Amino acid sequence: MICLTPSPSIRRELSRPYGILFLDDDSLVEFLQRFKSIISVGDFVTSVLLAKGVNPILAIVDGSTKRGSFPIEFKFTTEVRNPRGTISLDAVELIARSLSSGNRTILMVRGEEDMLVLPVLVMAQIGEAIVYGQPGAGAVVLEVSEGMKWRARSLLNSMEVQEC
Repeated sequence: MICLTPSPSIRRELSRPYGILFLDDDSLVEFLQRFKSIISVGDFVTSVLLAKGVNPILAIVDGSTKRGSFPIEFKFTTEVRNPRGTISLDAVELIARSLSSGNRTILMVRGEEDMLVLPVLVMAQIGEAIVYGQPGAGAVVLEVSEGMKWRARSLLNSMEVQEC
């Protein structure tokens, strides 16, 4: 399997939030009402959205959080392997198929889903919202724009391609 692997400097850059940080679930849900389509990455944030009646067009989960295994079992529609700290090309291809299908998808990642925000950002439509968890802080909302897509492509292009 082929993967993209970030350098330590890219990892540091990715550890800070790139959108609007929400500390309160109700404020998050209220803010998301302005978006036609929402994509979520992370178990906790996805479970909050689903519990509040927000159904992402694509939800990417891995069955765990920084606190350990996640107590909610998702009824996932497809799954893919993505080793920790990488972006597998298999995951990128499945994200692309899921987004172009028009069907709501819960993608179960065997490994880790955190880094998959980058390819999602590149493939999402302008004006969509991507929500991901920021460990120890809350939920981050990214509004997809050309500038955000450019930044994600730049980060992906600087990663090392290797066998994983």
